[in-house]
Amino acid sequence: MSYNRVLNSYPEYKQALIEALVHASEFPSYEDTTKQVSLQAAEEAHDPLLALFTQREFNDVETIMELQYRRFGRIDEGLFWSALAYVSAHVEAAPSDELHALFAKASLHTSHIPEDHVFRQWHDVHMEYFAEPIAYISSFLSKEARQYSNDELCIVLNQVLVWNGLAKRGWVALPNPRTNFISIARGKRQIFVGPSNVRLGPKRLTGLLLHEVYIHALWKEYYKDHDTNTEEGIGTLVEQLTLSNFHPLRMYRFLAICLAVGVDGTKRSMREVYELLVEMRQKLHPQEAVGSARLFVAKEVVRVFRNLPPEVPGFVYIRDKIYLEHSSDIWSKLTADVASRERYAQLVAPWEEKI
Repeated sequence: MSYNRVLNSYPEYKQALIEALVHASEFPSYEDTTKQVSLQAAEEAHDPLLALFTQREFNDVETIMELQYRRFGRIDEGLFWSALAYVSAHVEAAPSDELHALFAKASLHTSHIPEDHVFRQWHDVHMEYFAEPIAYISSFLSKEARQYSNDELCIVLNQVLVWNGLAKRGWVALPNPRTNFISIARGKRQIFVGPSNVRLGPKRLTGLLLHEVYIHALWKEYYKDHDTNTEEGIGTLVEQLTLSNFHPLRMYRFLAICLAVGVDGTKRSMREVYELLVEMRQKLHPQEAVGSARLFVAKEVVRVFRNLPPEVPGFVYIRDKIYLEHSSDIWSKLTADVASRERYAQLVAPWEEKI
């Protein structure tokens, strides 16, 4: 039994949380999630954190958070302030008092964001390295941003899996109501797509397809010496480099974790985190419809709070911090390196040196 399986065990409850956030209504009854799940896998793994999540025993939040830090690592506080500084630099409208105070603190910290010329150099290398799959994906994608259902995303993923030969190895994309957006079942060679519709432009979707197919699926086939954190960091890098300019992708889930645990000194509940991130989103994307902004942020916030008690300040599932943290670590290395196809291949296809 995995953390994802345990913490995604109540898809209807999570959907109700999303709707409650979007419509500023009452949260669903938490009692709906208290039924037991088999403890056998947790006990066999000797994993006390998984056992507590499985049993839904959340009386000692401090202990559970400490167990999470031991398993997933401490939060990169410098990256939190750097991400806030990025938001501050890209908003035009005046922020609320709370957000203004956060931006003021962020301005005192060193930035983790790569400079434009560094991003441009690696962007050019990336576009050359993935030229063929990007050209193929571009041949059938809509040229405009559009909304995709889980069935439509599965169709697109399966097209790429067939084109690059992974379908012949057994890889397939399937809808899964328990999945947060997209997840990988490596042992089964399956890519699961969650139930929510998503709105993606062609570059964002192209980057996502490269991440799932050319990092997760290919790494499963050819690269055994890796860990999940590195894999997610490289996948996020690939998505970033498919865009025309740098964006700290997965930023909202990272900020949601940081704001919840109180990196700035204030622990927050799910709704408090949500309202602050909605303000950030609306100021970063003033042209976006309010309903769309609220729905996007709600999905990101519920992703990191999962089905934990929503009213408890400082209590959140911190695993998803790895996306932005490991992407940042990689950018630190790339800033010091000379941009080249060979160096990029070492990152995105490390097994090639062993072939």
